[in-house]
Amino acid sequence: MRARSLALAGLVASIALALVTAGCGNKYSLPTETPGGVIPEKGSYAYTGSVRGLTRVTDVLLTRGTGSTLYVVYDSANVSAYPRFFRGDGTTPPLSYTFAGLFKPIRICQAPGKLYVLDAGDTTLAKADATKGPGFLIYGFTGGAPTFALKDTTLASVSGIAADRAGNLYLSGIGKEFIADDPQDSRRRTYKFVSRVYRYLAAQGFTRDTQFFVDDGQGVGTVSQPGDCFVDPLLGDDYLYVADTGKDLAQRMEIRNNNGEPLTSIAFDGGQTGMTFFAPTDCVADASGFIYIVDTGNHRVLRYDGGGIYIQRVDIELDLDADSLHAPVAVSCDDSLVYVADQVTGKVASYKRRK
Repeated sequence: MRARSLALAGLVASIALALVTAGCGNKYSLPTETPGGVIPEKGSYAYTGSVRGLTRVTDVLLTRGTGSTLYVVYDSANVSAYPRFFRGDGTTPPLSYTFAGLFKPIRICQAPGKLYVLDAGDTTLAKADATKGPGFLIYGFTGGAPTFALKDTTLASVSGIAADRAGNLYLSGIGKEFIADDPQDSRRRTYKFVSRVYRYLAAQGFTRDTQFFVDDGQGVGTVSQPGDCFVDPLLGDDYLYVADTGKDLAQRMEIRNNNGEPLTSIAFDGGQTGMTFFAPTDCVADASGFIYIVDTGNHRVLRYDGGGIYIQRVDIELDLDADSLHAPVAVSCDDSLVYVADQVTGKVASYKRRK
């Protein structure tokens, strides 16, 4: 599991090196939308612009509902907000929202009327100060001070966050599972590390739901080093979407109280494109049930229907710098727009589906 994490980190680093040595920082004119006079396919995605200069960007969120806003997590310390439609030349300034109290934010999700920010924390520091442990904070849409914060020192690391329409929290990552006490010394305890997606119940002060978790395992309905996760925050909570870097899969799981049994799942491996996934990191769905998967290792974002049928690649057009995706790590969408965060280039690219 640690080797897999190092491999993914090495992949991003090697892409960054290649980008620098290739001299990709030069500016180019906007590429034509119809090279060679070819008419763009109906329903394909057109590149519309980027937000730039986001060091170590880790997540992007387009909120749903009236006044939708684009939120970006970056630089291991910041959450910024932008208008839903920004200027295509990358010069749109962020909105004047400040999210106080963050330590190492890495992911963000929407709940009804709220934003949940996942904080990676520091497990070494947490041994002396529990407030530095992994957990999450709750904010209003305009930031400010958090209205609630939870730290869970039983988590070894966190990688994804989602919330359903009841405000329940889903958190993916690596947990520490207790095995036994040392019979010779009660101060010594034995743990093992397991991949999990946990649920925390909002109505019970975000206590962990002991009747529900997605367990470590090799079959569908289980996870192995999960990336980010997603639940529709407004329309329903029938499905949990999980990107799994350990299995090179993305899954749509049926949510129910599982009592430890694997969830019923549809798995996506990218094979319908002729190239299987390599380290997918994010998986979301729009209000119509179409699924968008970030295939980080293959530098692309793919769109599927709710039955698991491959439809199209989103990032078919180059950006304003005549550049493609290098290390996409996060995606967010609505019925016509898709936003993709690229960790190497420091951009959030916007794509709009043609009618």
